[in-house]
Amino acid sequence: MNCLSLTCKGFIFLLLVIGEVNAQNLGNSIYGFQGWGDHIDSGTPEQEQAGNIHGAYRSSFSPNYHNPASLSYLSLTNYNVGVRGVYEEQRYKSGYVPSYNAYASNASLAFPINKIGGACLGFRPFSSGGIEGTSNDIAIGDQLANYRFLGNGGVSRFFGGLGIAPFAASRDSFWQSFSIGYYASYLFGQIRRSESLLFSGTDTSGYFHSAIVQSANYRGALHQLGWQQSFRLHKRIHVDAGFSYQLPSFLFSVRESYSITNNANSQQLVTADTLDFRDPVSGSWSGGLGIGLGEKWKFWLDYGRRGKGSDQYAISSRRYALGLLLWPGPDGRGGIISRSQYRLGATYTENEAIIGTSVVSSFSLRGGIGLSARKLRPPMFFLGFEYLRRGGTGLVNQTFYAVNIGISINEKWFVRRRID
Repeated sequence: MNCLSLTCKGFIFLLLVIGEVNAQNLGNSIYGFQGWGDHIDSGTPEQEQAGNIHGAYRSSFSPNYHNPASLSYLSLTNYNVGVRGVYEEQRYKSGYVPSYNAYASNASLAFPINKIGGACLGFRPFSSGGIEGTSNDIAIGDQLANYRFLGNGGVSRFFGGLGIAPFAASRDSFWQSFSIGYYASYLFGQIRRSESLLFSGTDTSGYFHSAIVQSANYRGALHQLGWQQSFRLHKRIHVDAGFSYQLPSFLFSVRESYSITNNANSQQLVTADTLDFRDPVSGSWSGGLGIGLGEKWKFWLDYGRRGKGSDQYAISSRRYALGLLLWPGPDGRGGIISRSQYRLGATYTENEAIIGTSVVSSFSLRGGIGLSARKLRPPMFFLGFEYLRRGGTGLVNQTFYAVNIGISINEKWFVRRRID
């Protein structure tokens, strides 16, 4: 009965958050105006605070959304949810546009399976089509016009994964820590965009206010494979290695577009045919190493590549990340300061030849604290921050300030037994 109660709580919890995320506007970015929008690569609150490490990150208490092999390391059932609040400035030559957004960044249920594996079901955003901006005083003939672009909506993903350690019963520690995994994701969502020319003069002299509006519904699937391995250098010092690969895929979209022209005396609506498109989702891979002293401290390095896709006009991108975890009292001794976890991370991403020869790069600095409510329990409440700058020469520059709040609850629904 207790297991059934926990199962019901978990799935009701996930469904509520899924409904909330699907209805939200996830951002305001000039780079979200093409294809399926601005890519959002969120992790659990624990991952986000430590640089959102992909390849080698693993924990006994929470999943790694970027490498399914990590699921085999779970020792307790985990409910995980995160909320993100963002203040953003987009800077143009003529000034800047501020915006505020808040959305649920993740929700998942993960649990160990017997002695050799683990599984995870969850939901998180995939991309955002949110955008709002205006270019003033564009000369068209003898008139001045404002060009305005708007966008809202995004693509979300529902995912499930399985990680297994096929040689967990082996007496050889090398093979005992070998694990592989698989994630499958279903992507869905709607993005609505509009481009408008608004003439400021009272005498339009034959010119019309006009707008082009497009609505697109997206559907698709993603598949990801992962591997992780652990090595012991000393009695308590260990090295983790990991690699994950997302297969190339497509997002299928049905787009309906129409145009509107009007002035004070008339309005004309022109409806275009509904068209089907296939927007490519590029293949990507991430690999990294981590070193740690038991649970007291861990340090990770991560590198990843992503190929050509329809998001952000990108031809390809490189991603570098590092993360640090400090946990003074993993044994539960001491006060709340000793029982808390402290994380710090940094990420640098470079997209090649976004527009012409311009390169868009981004740098983010992250950190946070995880608070434990009870002794001998992993942290439950996570509070983190992020500072991010993105832009390039001659392009729109963006600055983000974000606060991340997360809850990670561990239950003894399924418990992994230790293997000697």
